[in-house]
Amino acid sequence: MRWHGPDGLWLTHCESDFRVGGNWRRCMSRGPGHSHWISGTYLEIEAPRRLRFTYVNEADGFETVVKLDFEETEAGHTRMLFRQSPFLNAAECNGHGWGWRSGFDLFDRYVREFIDADWRPKGPPRAEGVAADLLAARQRHLDDKPTTQTQERVE
Repeated sequence: MRWHGPDGLWLTHCESDFRVGGNWRRCMSRGPGHSHWISGTYLEIEAPRRLRFTYVNEADGFETVVKLDFEETEAGHTRMLFRQSPFLNAAECNGHGWGWRSGFDLFDRYVREFIDADWRPKGPPRAEGVAADLLAARQRHLDDKPTTQTQERVE
């Protein structure tokens, strides 16, 4: 719930039974009166290589399958290969593409701002969500910058 995107939306509900055959369900919102429910079932969990699950937009009941494959690069980084299909039309495909890219960008920003190299939180999480976390991190960054002002001390 801390970073789930896309940008401009946040989770108001999140449940997950993270095992093959387990279900997940989330509600994204952009404010009062708006709720976008999505759900699915975990089809394949092969840590740390692959995750595959169904994705159902509950407004229309249409089901797609999401597949994420993770590969280690020669530089020791992780490359994620993402696929989702089928789609009803190109507009749906494009909308999901934007949503996933935005969500992954939020996750990337969140990790860079709040997790150190040992995967320990850099600061306390905020109940208000990732937007407040990012704002707090930005403020900490500004507070830590050296100033151009000088102080003189006379003893």
